[in-house]
Amino acid sequence: MNQENPIHLPDLLFTTFLSDHFGVNRGVYNTVDEYLYKAGLKDITERRKTVIDFFTYLQRVNGVKANGRINIGRHGLSSRLQEYGEALMQASG
Repeated sequence: MNQENPIHLPDLLFTTFLSDHFGVNRGVYNTVDEYLYKAGLKDITERRKTVIDFFTYLQRVNGVKANGRINIGRHGLSSRLQEYGEALMQASG
């Protein structure tokens, strides 16, 4: 598997990469992917880069559970996506 540039992997291999590296399942990935698409990220490579950045952000901010999965937190995925978007806007502003 292309670990150096996973954004170009076929969908199944990309979701396997996310599972192996972040402990997220396909449903979580699909939710994040759809959220980003609806937010205006139409280019799949840019969206996949952002997906990886988002899960990296969650690892840093919320940590990882004992089972190896990202700790999304008590406020849920949608809240974390909004926080991530706000953090990006502050960093670029």
